[in-house]
Amino acid sequence: MSSRTHQHRAPTAPPLPSGPAMLRVGASDSDGMLPSTTRAADGSRPSAAPATDDDHGSADPDVRPVVATAPPHRSDGRPPSDADLARRLGWFFHDAPVAIVRIDLEGSPAGRVLEANPAAAALVGHAPEDLLGLELIELFDPDRPAVAIGVVDLLRTATGVEGRRFDLRCRRGDGSWRWTRFHASPVLGPDGRPTQAVGFLTDITDDVRQRDELAYRALHDPLTGAANRNLLDENLGHELRDLPRRGGSLVLIYVDLDGFKQVNDRYGHAEGDRILRDVARRLAVSVRGGDTVARIGGDEFAVLCPAVMDEFEAIRLGDRIVTAIRRPFDLLDTLEVALTASVGIALTNTTTTVAELVRAADDAMYRAKTGGRDRYMLASDPGPAAPA
Repeated sequence: MSSRTHQHRAPTAPPLPSGPAMLRVGASDSDGMLPSTTRAADGSRPSAAPATDDDHGSADPDVRPVVATAPPHRSDGRPPSDADLARRLGWFFHDAPVAIVRIDLEGSPAGRVLEANPAAAALVGHAPEDLLGLELIELFDPDRPAVAIGVVDLLRTATGVEGRRFDLRCRRGDGSWRWTRFHASPVLGPDGRPTQAVGFLTDITDDVRQRDELAYRALHDPLTGAANRNLLDENLGHELRDLPRRGGSLVLIYVDLDGFKQVNDRYGHAEGDRILRDVARRLAVSVRGGDTVARIGGDEFAVLCPAVMDEFEAIRLGDRIVTAIRRPFDLLDTLEVALTASVGIALTNTTTTVAELVRAADDAMYRAKTGGRDRYMLASDPGPAAPA
């Protein structure tokens, strides 16, 4: 990095660990990114000494002794100059195992990469020279440029040098995607305004995947992949709150398989699970794309349908579900078994509660089952209510 961004002298810099002094070949006082070749003072390349307990208190082969790579003082005994400190910072920038980038905040609304060390280039999958001059929108969420522009705006308008953290999707040079955590701090210009930013990039893809997987499991049925009761209740509450603004009607359909227990007992739980997965798929293709299909019990499912025009459309949805379940199910790869479903339909276009709508759908399903099965019933249809 340029020495112009480091204005403070350090006259009492503590000495580095003792050991052979190392000189950097090809370095100059103004180098921003320096080559990593090192030689000893006599011109020879250093050889790695075997690690011993005396070196670092452990015989662990993964631990290596630390060797000083720059003299703590000038040869004339004076403290290091700004140029010496800049040179050391350049070595650190280039050789650091963490990804470091320096960003220009003034030349482009999306910022531009001024400098990137080899670790940063490896993380984002570009050659170091190819990174220079790239705008952040070319690296982070290129399909959503407002993300990178927002990051730069936050750094550009900062009132101090306090760091900020951003979790960003990065498109690598090979087209693959990684999640990165960008810890960035503004660099203030002579007038006190941020002109650049220096940041560290960390690959958090595995953490994000694990977090997403845990969130998915909390809201989905592990057997069928359908929504579970938690997600159904969450979506149902949201749709009820949004109903006055959106208008139309909201429909909740309860589905209970007829005779499933006998099939499960006769052919085994593995074949029963196969049927349940097939039911979830059939329900998903029988309703609309924005509807929620949920498994809420052993052989009970529910479908949440927002923005239904009227009762006739709700009836069509119920009829499609009954028809879909009537088709034979394959068992043991050679057998077919016939099942039916009792379906209850509750519809509302006024303010109600989650519990009230659920109770109405459950009552309608009970009436369909006691009324002969293999049918749908509306909550408004007459008939005995389900026992409390």
